Formats: sequence, C-alpha cells, structure tokens
Amino acid sequence: MRQLLGHFLVFLMILGVFGTANAQDGGKTGQPVPRYISVDTDKAYMRTGPGRQYPIIWVYKRRNLPVKVIDEYGPWRQLSDHEGVIGWMHVSLLDGRRTAIIVDGTETMRSENSITASIIANLEEGVIVLVDACEDSWCKVTHKDPSITGWIPRGALFGVFPDEVIE
Repeated sequence: MRQLLGHFLVFLMILGVFGTANAQDGGKTGQPVPRYISVDTDKAYMRTGPGRQYPIIWVYKRRNLPVKVIDEYGPWRQLSDHEGVIGWMHVSLLDGRRTAIIVDGTETMRSENSITASIIANLEEGVIVLVDACEDSWCKVTHKDPSITGWIPRGALFGVFPDEVIE
C-alpha cells in the first residue's frame, strides 16, 4: 500500500509539473505578439513583473479598455496601454474581445466608411467602443451606451493595427 501511495504521489507531482510548465518556463500561447485584447474586469492590477509578488504600478477601473500584448510569460501578459504605460497583468483579468478607445480629441462616427457619409454621433476622446470590423482606413464600431454602430477612421483609435483587417 505504501508503495502504491508513493507511486500515486509521484504521479501527482509529474502531473503538477506538466500542468504548470507553461507558467514556469515562460511558455508562449502561439498567438501573435503584438496583438490587442481588452481588460475584462472593473478593477485590474498592472504589475512591474509577471507575478503577484511584483509591485502594482497601476490599477485599471475600466472594463473593456483596450491593451496591446507585447510579451507573454506563462499566465502573465506584458501590456502597453493607450498612454504608453507598460506592465504585466494576469490573464484572468483579460479578454480577447476587440475594443478600441478614441484618441486625440473628438471623432465623428459615420453611417458608412466614407468622409462624406452622414454623421451618426461625435465620440469624445476616451470613449471605448467595440470593434466589429476594419477595412482600409476605417473601422466599424459599436458604442454600447447608447447602442449605436458606425464607422470611424482607423487612425482615431487605439486598439487596431494600421493595416489590420478585422472581419
């Protein structure tokens, strides 16, 4: 019985090592880096390094805030935000949902991807939108409150790459 218990404990140790190897060796997810994702909670801590033992450098209090993944270490992502703050956040605080934030002043949302299309709304700097699609120099976005959908020039958004196609 003691030998069987010993084998079982060894099995559990091996299982534990394999189950956490990705977190211990800095394993990558295979997803592209850099890439954009979003904050998935109303309170998220950004740290100086990839672990809870590292000091908190920033507390984010905006769900859906877009962030750029610039590195990965196990369950930790090194991120850059729209203001250039760089730090580490645990994946449990993040979501793959594509969002963007209006940067550099007020931006006009239009009914079509054209500067001559009718105006739907004017969105102020700092407004977060869901990214539905991007083509050429325009992105189709949805503002959740109130729910409106329209097109905004790509250059007015942090959360999408300059030539990225989102369908």
